[in-house]
Amino acid sequence: MPSRKLISVLLLIQSQIVSAWDGPGSAVISAVNSHGTGCPSGTVSVSLTPDQKTMTMLFDRYVSEIDGVHSIVDKKFCMVDVNLQIPSGWSFSLFSSDYRGFANLDPGTMGVQEIVYTFDSQAQQASFGAQVLRGPYSGDYVFRYLAPVGGGVVWSPCSGSVQTLHIQTAVLARALTRSPGRVMNASVALDSMDGSVQQKFAVQWQRCR
Repeated sequence: MPSRKLISVLLLIQSQIVSAWDGPGSAVISAVNSHGTGCPSGTVSVSLTPDQKTMTMLFDRYVSEIDGVHSIVDKKFCMVDVNLQIPSGWSFSLFSSDYRGFANLDPGTMGVQEIVYTFDSQAQQASFGAQVLRGPYSGDYVFRYLAPVGGGVVWSPCSGSVQTLHIQTAVLARALTRSPGRVMNASVALDSMDGSVQQKFAVQWQRCR
């Protein structure tokens, strides 16, 4: 088990129109709220680098675990709402994802991690899919998607100067079978053994028409 339950989410801003890093140039985070079994209040912090190319989200209590005797399935989730203040006339979306963590899975167990995102007033969600690990497994894991599943990119609305991005993640640990008296440990954490692994989303910008 990692000593800290930590995950960094990096939003790398890439241009859809001019060059690899062009965007509005003055986007700022105005508020962050989080809730869920994987991120109690006060356990999530968010920062934006001065060049506005990277957003880092840190979770310090995000782990799902079972022992196969007292519990055979455990699912944790976290919803993070990020209010991003952007200049009028711009819209953005998440279009690729690297997500990583640490898992310790005995034989006969599995772990799952998934991510979806959407914006206020948007009924459509974009999903980067669910990734499954099966035991025996112990160590860091890395999953990469170059686009949301099915190509379902969702753009922020063009109305208003503050856009709220909703990112929901979930981790699950499950015993595939249950044997009386048999201990089957499984844990999935949004972390690495040394706390250095990061989760990344690439963001594309476009001008509203």
